[in-house]
Amino acid sequence: MNVCVICKERATPSKRLVNNTAMLTDLLQCCRERVFLGQSDIQQLTDHLSGLNELELNSVYYHSECRKPIVNNGLIERLRRKRSRPDSPVPSSSRGPGRPSSATGLVRPKRSKTLPKDAKCLFSSCDSCPKAESEPLQRVLADAMGNTLIEVKQLTQD
Repeated sequence: MNVCVICKERATPSKRLVNNTAMLTDLLQCCRERVFLGQSDIQQLTDHLSGLNELELNSVYYHSECRKPIVNNGLIERLRRKRSRPDSPVPSSSRGPGRPSSATGLVRPKRSKTLPKDAKCLFSSCDSCPKAESEPLQRVLADAMGNTLIEVKQLTQD
């Protein structure tokens, strides 16, 4: 019985096996490039396909769903860019493609809010907050006080 060369599973009603030598050649080429770029988790598949002759390659089957992520040009391009950056090491063999870990030295800048919530009172008729901007605003810790401020705001708008 034939099995997928990638996942080693048989055909199912939703995943049928395909045999296309041209696509297998393309798969092998992508595997070799990804291994060269540092993705070693497909090394065994690459070695297996590389060791097959033309006749053996004609008897190899795969699921299209298994092949697609390996030949994905977007993933290969990300590996190329990662490899070409001088400050980036070759991708870790345990991680594979994807978001870099914090250990790679890439640190995102911390986000900052343009205007902190407690910098300006949103209620123009508020008597609780100081008028000077150098003093901190009063904090409302009770629902009743918050509702009172909302009611006062609505009354002044009417």
